[in-house]
Amino acid sequence: MRNLTIEQLNQIIYECMGESNVVREDGVDSTFPDLGCDSLAILQVEARLSQDFGVHIPELMFQKMTPREAIAYVNQNAAAHGAAQQGV
Repeated sequence: MRNLTIEQLNQIIYECMGESNVVREDGVDSTFPDLGCDSLAILQVEARLSQDFGVHIPELMFQKMTPREAIAYVNQNAAAHGAAQQGV
């Protein structure tokens, strides 16, 4: 099971918004709207995370998350999702 990294999150945001390096080390504790992600970008990023990692984050929850929290949430829930699929 692969983990979501800041680099991967930046790539997904770039593909959804066209903005590069939105999430930097000094911005991992700012919310996505504070980093310049509008609601459409947030929906697109959430859809990509769901598609790529099998983890759904409700939009209202995602809007209040920081990148650090989103990465932790995706990695924790992707691992649980993978274990459930394997019957563990």
